[in-house]
Amino acid sequence: MVYGSIIRHMLPSLGNNFVVFAALTLRERHSAGMVLRHPSSAGNVGDAIAVTREDVRSALDALNVSQRAVRLRDVDLTAEELLALISNAPHCLGHHVRHPLTPSLIAQLENAHACMQLIWRHEEEEGVRFDRMVHARPDATWIKPATRLRERPHSNTLLTSSKLPAYQDWAVFGERTAMVEWFGRLESINHTCTSNGSHIGNKSSMNLARLPLDQALPVGSGMVKYYNRRPQGRVRVRVVPYELPVVVVRPNALMKTTYDICRAKNHLYQDTTSKARTNLCLRSLYDFGYENASGRPWRNVTGPWW
Repeated sequence: MVYGSIIRHMLPSLGNNFVVFAALTLRERHSAGMVLRHPSSAGNVGDAIAVTREDVRSALDALNVSQRAVRLRDVDLTAEELLALISNAPHCLGHHVRHPLTPSLIAQLENAHACMQLIWRHEEEEGVRFDRMVHARPDATWIKPATRLRERPHSNTLLTSSKLPAYQDWAVFGERTAMVEWFGRLESINHTCTSNGSHIGNKSSMNLARLPLDQALPVGSGMVKYYNRRPQGRVRVRVVPYELPVVVVRPNALMKTTYDICRAKNHLYQDTTSKARTNLCLRSLYDFGYENASGRPWRNVTGPWW
């Protein structure tokens, strides 16, 4: 369903001259959703729906993604390996290194960085240079045609997937200058931290340990404030909260985060009440709403709206 929605609703909005890249992990030790539901489970492989390399390759083939445009891991890095990606993490991140969500957020930044590496390699090998980019989570499902992706924002502007802060990073798009900064958040964090854990620059430099976690490792609701507080010497980026017809699919319809997502995005559906629209969202994405329903996302290659 997810990849069917990309083919039907997202890719046609990009025109004819685009290339798809993918940095993916089959199983997660550090799923943010899993940590929020069961904090004691941090570090264990999450409970997402099991997929194989063959499943992923089949989906990527449908999207015409070449082998050279993919970085695929069987399981994500350990917490220790992820923290090692941040220069002098204990000093730079301070108390954040002990937060159960920290490995998950670093993993998100590392995947984005890996995707940018794939893009740069392609550009060098093919002698091309992309002028616009879109970054979307692999579980981002496009409910309707994403016509807004055709818009040309200012070169230093990032347009997000939702006006609600927590859901802004499901999909992000913009011109090259802004998107390079988006993909390079991990590099930017390391640039901010010196070898002794202090911070380069002057009064405008960020002290990551003093920032909320989602600003120190910029995701979701922390994105706007993170970019507003960029240290001098970095490209200034403006984040514009936007609404895209995209919904993140969770492993099961009965999860609280699943309901919260559908309630936040129920404006994409037509019905008389908010509750009815939320239920329409759940039934369109999951085997849900009748006796003996599994609650799992639809796995059909095609469906009524994708």
